[in-house]
Amino acid sequence: MQTVSNTSLLKADLSKGFIVGGHSSGGNLSAALAHIVRDDPFFEGRRLTGQFLREAGICHHDAYPDK
Repeated sequence: MQTVSNTSLLKADLSKGFIVGGHSSGGNLSAALAHIVRDDPFFEGRRLTGQFLREAGICHHDAYPDK
């Protein structure tokens, strides 16, 4: 939220897009953050437009067996 609140300091324009990303565990955090951003009213009008998850250790629960 600090980044979103300080876009003028970063010379960023969220109307052009808002992308999160990370490598390895940072990719995991970015994937989790994407779900938070999706449902948080704070991000209304500056929605996430993309993700870059490099070697994130994520797996959908339907992609692996119970045992």
